[in-house]
Formats: sequence, C-alpha cells, structure tokens
Amino acid sequence: MYKRKLSKILLLRVIKYSLVLVSLLSGTGVFSQINRQIEVKVFSNLTDTNLNGSVDNGDVVNFTVSVENTGNITVNSLVLTSTFLGLDNSTLNLNGAVIYSNSSESNGSGSLIAGEVETYVASYTFSNIGSTGGISLSILGQAISADSQQVSDTSDDGNDSDGNTTDDPNIITGGDSVASIEIDKVFDRYEDVDGDGMYSVGDILHYVITVNNDGYQELISVAPDDALTDQGGRALALTAPFTPPGAVFTSSTYGNISAAGAGNGTTTGTL
Repeated sequence: MYKRKLSKILLLRVIKYSLVLVSLLSGTGVFSQINRQIEVKVFSNLTDTNLNGSVDNGDVVNFTVSVENTGNITVNSLVLTSTFLGLDNSTLNLNGAVIYSNSSESNGSGSLIAGEVETYVASYTFSNIGSTGGISLSILGQAISADSQQVSDTSDDGNDSDGNTTDDPNIITGGDSVASIEIDKVFDRYEDVDGDGMYSVGDILHYVITVNNDGYQELISVAPDDALTDQGGRALALTAPFTPPGAVFTSSTYGNISAAGAGNGTTTGTL
C-alpha cells in the first residue's frame, strides 16, 4: 500500500515537472510551428552595348538571382531550374549556367539556414530580337528542409508596383528604352506653424516623391531636381534633401512659404 502511494506521488511529480518543462520550452519557441519557405527573386541589369538607348541585338543582360530562406528551418540541396523564352514563346539559351556567386552566411552553397540569402548570376546576349520580340526569364527554386519536406518557389522580378508580388517573370522587350524612371510627386500635408489657420509666411508644405526604376538598368545615383514655385513663377526653397536608399525609393521633402510666394498663397511643384 505504501509503495503504491509512493509511486503515485512520484508519478504526479514527474507530470508536474514535465508540464513546467513544456511551458518553459514553449516560451523559447522550441515548440513553435515549423515554417518551410524560400523566396526567389531575379533582377536584371542591361548593358547597352552600342549605346543607342534601346534594347536590341548585341546588348547584354546580367541576371542576379536572390534566394532567401524566409522560413525558420534549414533547407538543403537547393536546385535552380530556369525557364527562358522569347516573347514569341520560342526556347532560348542563357550564355551559360546559373552559377553560385555568394552568400550572407559562410556555409556551403545550396544549404541555407533561416534568414540566409544566397546569390546566383547568369547572363544573356540578345540576338534575333526581331523574331523573338524580347525575353522572359523565370526560375524555380527547389530544396529539401531539414525535416525532409519539399520546399519550392517560383521567382518574382522584384517589382511590386505591377500588381504581382509573387511570381512574375523578368521580361525585357525589344526596342524599349534601356534606362527609364517614373516619378510621382503628391502633396502630403500642410503645417500651420504660426497657428493662424491660414496659408502664410513660414508655414510648411509637405510633399512625398516616389521614383520608380521601370527600365532595365541599375540606377547608381538618383538625384531629382525639384523646382517648387508659386503661381507667380517665383522660386520657393525646399528645406529637406533627397536621401534615396536605392533605385526605387520614396522620399519626403517640404518647402516653406516665403514672403515672395505669400501674394496668392498657392504653390506648384515640378520634378
């Protein structure tokens, strides 16, 4: 009887400490849900070989393929398979294989820990563009997670402004401009500095400017020349510099209403 009671007490203690251990481990994320996921993106940078400003035969496009482990478990045995077509749906060939370039971590290629990004490169020299009309490149990434599950993703072109943020191919159309940007400038808000409830000298007008690289070349330096004037054509000083973080960026700027522009209280901005 005593032994049976002692065994019961020991069992209850084991259960109690097991529940405490499970609770502690849960707090550290040990029992959190496994997320098996990779993200593949392909970026293009075109060299205008004959410097005519248009995509045509002889131009060279260099592709950078970015593969990120966006899950929380290591993936191994990464394989990249390209689908490379003309815009007439003909099959084309890259200049060579898609090859490994570098990684954000020090482990070997094809094995990515959580958060790791591997970079691969490829290139193509345009030919027969009059028939093909251009090119379309899509890359399928496939890997095996550490718990032996299949993981895959179809590449995206990194341009989220086109409505597709997941799997649209990189398309380059013959005859298009090699370099191109699109700029939008919108009024953001008015700051009534002196609190008089009116547009007056010293008040601040805030604008948001978005620059989108919709061409086929990397833009190393983006320096908008923003001319802010009043309705009388008089210049108004902008008091915040542009600090673009990259080829596609959004930046805020603002201008103070000056005495020269106070006559009608209106401004127009051009970029």
